[in-house]
Amino acid sequence: MSLNETYLVVPAAGQSKRFSLGRPKFLLQHPNGKTMLENSILGLGELGPDCGLSKIVIVSTESHFLEVNIDFLRSQLENATGLSVEFHFLDSATSSVVETLTRYLETLEKDVSVVIKDSDNLVNLDLRMFLEYENVLAYADLSDFPRVSAPSKSYLEIGSAGVVSNFIEKRVISSLFSVGVTKFARISDVLDASHSLRASQGELYVSDLVRSMMTNGIDFQATRVHHYEDWGTLDAWLEFVRSYKTLFLDIDGVLALNSSRLSISYDWSQFKPIDENVEYLIELEKSGRVKLVFTTARSEEFREAVSTRLIELGFSPPQLVMGLFHSQRLLVNDFSSTNPNPSAVAVSIERDSRRLRDYIKSYF
Repeated sequence: MSLNETYLVVPAAGQSKRFSLGRPKFLLQHPNGKTMLENSILGLGELGPDCGLSKIVIVSTESHFLEVNIDFLRSQLENATGLSVEFHFLDSATSSVVETLTRYLETLEKDVSVVIKDSDNLVNLDLRMFLEYENVLAYADLSDFPRVSAPSKSYLEIGSAGVVSNFIEKRVISSLFSVGVTKFARISDVLDASHSLRASQGELYVSDLVRSMMTNGIDFQATRVHHYEDWGTLDAWLEFVRSYKTLFLDIDGVLALNSSRLSISYDWSQFKPIDENVEYLIELEKSGRVKLVFTTARSEEFREAVSTRLIELGFSPPQLVMGLFHSQRLLVNDFSSTNPNPSAVAVSIERDSRRLRDYIKSYF
């Protein structure tokens, strides 16, 4: 393993042409409230001081961050990772990831190692194992991710001892595709390869760098990942965002048998759950992609009792909206190109029905 310092470098100086939003895609808001960029970095997994990285460098242009509180973004990433975060701004947008990397790496005064990570996907891997080798290429298998847009990927073949034997852009030569995380042991090798490619026609990719280095006898160890999300196109991003839902649930008649505050059997300090519906909702909540918000006409004085009962049933500490009118409810939400119309839907269910799953499963 190289003893050099190792930087995590995220190239983000492109123009996001495939999104056509007029702003960089990596600053779009993920359903969890963070940006695509933050989730792309944090998705790698454990990034504390023991992960082997020295710092995180985001290479972009100032024009991409004109309306962004960079200090806040930096502090959020540093607090989450325990690593220092640097923004390196180029004076203009670039035409390729290779140009972005080259322009940054040429400014460095020492021959460090770099892990290059795409800003528009999520890859989870064990960085400590990843950094055991000098030059490493992370990949996944199409059989594990059948919804991936195959024509947009770069593909590799693997020879003996897990070493990459071929790597080519946007031509399917196997079922193994790059997930956009590559380690280079020495930036001097990267710059040599980049300079040798300058006369090439067309857009240059990391696969071109790797292939050029391979012709010079530099080996790349292949390492497989099993957790991958592709956000490289607007369609892929919207499909991903749609997999998250905030579910507003009335308690009486949906989660529990309907009762009134004057009930002898079940007044508003307690309720009898509809087991089938509770089981399904807990299943959704545990997926990590469904946020439950419980609504009720029960008054605020019953908050503690209701909250305690929901936790007893197996729900996370609940978000409760109480004191609503016992009448028709309307849900109003904004829509945009990144949160398309309809951005909100309503489902009415027969009171005390045990078939909640049947009513809403088509939305998941």
